[in-house]
Amino acid sequence: MFSRESRESNIGSPASARKPGFHILSSGKPGLRDLPAQAGEAGSPCFVRHPFLILSLILLLSAALHLVRIGTPSHPVFDEAYFATYAADNALHVPYFDIHPPLGRFLYSVPLFFYDKNDLTEATYVVNEKTPDGTSFTTKGIDKPYERFPYVMERMVSALFGLLLIFSVFLFVRELAGDSAALLTAFFVTLENALLLDTRLILMDGIYLSLGFLALYFFFKKNAGVRQGIGAGEKVGKTLPSLPAQAGAPERTFSRWYWPHNLLLSAIFFGLAVSIKLTAVVFAGPIVVALVLKNILTRERQHRDMLRFFGFAIAVFLVLFVGINGLLFTPSEQLSVMGSLFNIPNITANPSIMKASLYQLLLGVAGYTVGGTNPMMSPWYLWPFMMKPMRFTSSGDIMLIGNIFIWVASTFVVLGTLFKYIKRIARRATYDEKENPIAILLFGYVFALLPFFTFVTRATFLYHYFPALLLAIALLATLITRWLENKTKRTRMLAYGVIGILSVWGFLIAIPYTYGL
Repeated sequence: MFSRESRESNIGSPASARKPGFHILSSGKPGLRDLPAQAGEAGSPCFVRHPFLILSLILLLSAALHLVRIGTPSHPVFDEAYFATYAADNALHVPYFDIHPPLGRFLYSVPLFFYDKNDLTEATYVVNEKTPDGTSFTTKGIDKPYERFPYVMERMVSALFGLLLIFSVFLFVRELAGDSAALLTAFFVTLENALLLDTRLILMDGIYLSLGFLALYFFFKKNAGVRQGIGAGEKVGKTLPSLPAQAGAPERTFSRWYWPHNLLLSAIFFGLAVSIKLTAVVFAGPIVVALVLKNILTRERQHRDMLRFFGFAIAVFLVLFVGINGLLFTPSEQLSVMGSLFNIPNITANPSIMKASLYQLLLGVAGYTVGGTNPMMSPWYLWPFMMKPMRFTSSGDIMLIGNIFIWVASTFVVLGTLFKYIKRIARRATYDEKENPIAILLFGYVFALLPFFTFVTRATFLYHYFPALLLAIALLATLITRWLENKTKRTRMLAYGVIGILSVWGFLIAIPYTYGL
C-alpha cells in the first residue's frame, strides 16, 4: 500500500521540500471548500457557501429534538440512577465511589449547588454494597420517582453537550474533508436516534464524545496562511494553477508556527474527555493514524510533539482527578468509602490526597478488567449491526436503538472501505495522499474498537460503540460527497434528496423508542 514509489513521489516534490510542518492532508488539488462555490457548477452544492448558516439550522433542529418530552419519564432511566445520585452526593459533599473519573459527575453537580439542599437529600436512586468475597461491589437500584430533584435541568446539561457534539464533529470533519462532508455528517448525527436518546438523559457519553472530537479538531486544525507547503510570501506555482487569489481560504496545512498552539489545545480537550470516561482514550486513534501516515509519507518524526501531547493530556487528567475529588471530599472520607466496598488492608491509615487518588485510579482502571453479566450487555462484533438494542425501561418503551439507515449504511461503508484497503495492501499498490482523510477515519474506527477485543473484559454495551459509530458516519458522509463532487447539479440534488428522505425514514421508525411513545 505504501510503496517506495509513492513515498518518493511525495517526498521528492518541490512542494514537499518546502514543507514547514505536517502536510499529510495535502491532496494535490484544492479542497471542496477552497473553490469558489457557484450554483450549477460540478462540485460542492451551492449551500456550502454558507456552511455555518446551514449548521445553525441543523443545531436548531437538534435542540428541538432534544427538548421534546425532556421531562418524560419522571423517574431514573437506566444509568441515570447512578449519575443523578452521584451528582446530588457531590452537591451535598456525601462521599461515594464510582469507577469513572470525576469530571462528568462534577459537571452534572454544578447546577445542583444553586438548588435548595432539601431537594437533594432524598436523591438516592442506587446503593452500593460489598460482595461477600470483598473483592468488588454490587449496585442495587431504588425504584422511585425523581420528585423534587431537578432532573429536567440535569437532562438539559446533557442536551447542551448533545448540541456541542454535533458542532465538534462538524469542525473535525470540516478540517479533514471539507464543508459538504461536515454538513452531511452533522445532519446524520442529528437524526441518529441512539445518540439523540443518550444525550437527552443524565448520561455522560455526550460529554466525553463532544470533548473528544474537539481534541481531534484542534489536532487537525491547519494554518490558513500556508497552501500546499508554500509559504505565505511565495507565489502559487503549477500545483494549483486554476485557483484564483480571491477564491477564499487556501488549502490549509500544519505549520510549526500554529502547531504547538493547536497541539496544546488538542491535548487539553483529550485530557478533559478522558476525565469523563477512561474509554475516551480511543480518540487517540485518528491522531496515531495521522502520525503513522506522516512518518511513512514524509519520513518526518514528531516524537517530541507526541510526548508533549500525551504529557499535557496526562497532566490535565491528573489535575482534574486529584483536584475535583480533593475539592469535594477529604482524603479520609474517600479512603473510608473504598474501604467499605473492598477488602484492602490498612486503606484508611495515613490518609493523604495522593493516596486517596491513587486508590481511586487503580480501582477505577480495575473496573474495566473485571468481568460480569448483564442482560443488556453485548460484544463488540455485534455493535456495527445493531444486533442488540438496549432496553432502558422495564416496559421497553424507551430503547437505545439507532437510525437503521444511518447505522447500516455506515457499517457497509466501513466494511467496503476496509476490504478495499486490504486488497490494496496485498497488491502493494501506491498510495495517493488525497486518501488521507479516508485512512484516518477508517483506521480510527478500528482503533475505537480495539480496546473491546483486547483488554476490556467488563460487561460492554451498545453505547460503547458511539466513538466508532461517529467516525463511521463521518466516513460515510466523506465518501458520499466525494462521489457526488463531479456530478451534475441535478444528480447531486436528487442524491441528497434521497439520502435525506432515507435518513428521516430511519429516524421515524425508531422515534417511538427514542421518546417512549
